[in-house]
Amino acid sequence: MSLVTDLIAYLNAKASVTTLATGGIFDLTAPAAALASLPAIIVNIPTGQTIQAQTTPTSLAEARIQVICLSNSPNTARSMADAVRLVTDGFSGTWNSSTTVVWCKVDDIGDGITITDTAADTSTPDVALDLLVHYRISVPSYS
Repeated sequence: MSLVTDLIAYLNAKASVTTLATGGIFDLTAPAAALASLPAIIVNIPTGQTIQAQTTPTSLAEARIQVICLSNSPNTARSMADAVRLVTDGFSGTWNSSTTVVWCKVDDIGDGITITDTAADTSTPDVALDLLVHYRISVPSYS
């Protein structure tokens, strides 16, 4: 599984999140589906890297994950973001039985709008959370 897939499965297992995100939780490849079924959440990884020791790679990686909470109501978007924050900020453990998270921290949170139709000049309120995640990866042996 991928980090995004595992986070989506973890969030889907949290009733505090799914009760508000009734349209579903999607990865970045399905934004049209998310916009068609609001309120919804889109998850993507804009950046990530492995963490190096002095001379060799470690089994630790870092990723910035963006969680975008979309709704027709700004208050619902904020409530979804708060629910995500409560189950991710400070988390250490396993997501979906396959990703070992060393720690997860909400690094940034902010309101915005997602332009849904430029011709019709329509937009959807959103709240974006940036999560910093340190997690375990497999390291190949170079011998």
